[in-house]
Amino acid sequence: MKLLLLQQKLRALGCEFQRQGGNHEIWSYENGRNFPLPRHKDIDERLAKSMIEKAKKDRRG
Repeated sequence: MKLLLLQQKLRALGCEFQRQGGNHEIWSYENGRNFPLPRHKDIDERLAKSMIEKAKKDRRG
């Protein structure tokens, strides 16, 4: 999955960009828990789907 598409999906689910790290961006779920997002043009599909599912789960409570 393209990085920009994943970022758009995460924003739509309520995740926010926090800061940039070495080779990663640091994002947070709505509950305030941080997670790293690799800064590559293409993100592995399994990793992207996992991040999206965690964001959806966080929204549900």
